[in-house]
Amino acid sequence: MPIMIKRLPDNCLSLYADLLQKTIESQHAVLGGGSFVSKSIKGAVYWYYQTKIGGETKQKYIGRESESLLKDIEQAKAPVIPGSFPATAGQYGSRQEFR
Repeated sequence: MPIMIKRLPDNCLSLYADLLQKTIESQHAVLGGGSFVSKSIKGAVYWYYQTKIGGETKQKYIGRESESLLKDIEQAKAPVIPGSFPATAGQYGSRQEFR
């Protein structure tokens, strides 16, 4: 017996497309009020997003350094134009604090 695939209504497809676009844009949203910092721990480099809240410094762990992570950090720093995808970013030449 053949499998019948039912097409979703157009309004469902449109809602899904909108949600997908917003999800992609939010992954590359510019983070405000903080900076990316790296730490060298036992020979490995780890990245954090650092903010100051009420005079207290907070760091959120992002991940162990990799080519992919450095590209993600650069994309997060780049301005996002609503309705567009961020351009592919280059690599950082050295480890340091980025604002």
